[in-house]
Amino acid sequence: MVLDAVALPTRQPLQAVPSGQPALRLFAKQGLLVRTGRPVDLVVPPAWTSRVQIGWGRAQGPAVHVPACPQAAGDPPWLVFAGGYWTDAPACIPLLVRTGDRQTTVHIGVGTPCPPGH
Repeated sequence: MVLDAVALPTRQPLQAVPSGQPALRLFAKQGLLVRTGRPVDLVVPPAWTSRVQIGWGRAQGPAVHVPACPQAAGDPPWLVFAGGYWTDAPACIPLLVRTGDRQTTVHIGVGTPCPPGH
């Protein structure tokens, strides 16, 4: 759980498969879970945008914004989106996570584990 707002796979590397794209040749599928009522921004750092794109739902690019959607009575406390990560090679990808006035950087292993301490 990141900033009590979004669930991301920060411990285990994701399996990367051919994406069918020439530049960003690998894709790692991962659902995105966002707590209802929390706005979330996921941003690939500028130094990585030529190597990595992210996407969930209809949004794909160097950044994804999920607005704060209210929880309806009887609904689960999480919103779930299909998508994942596109990259040019296996990598430990830094990802900026923002919600409200808080932010942190997490690392996502795509096709390779992140080194200890990431």
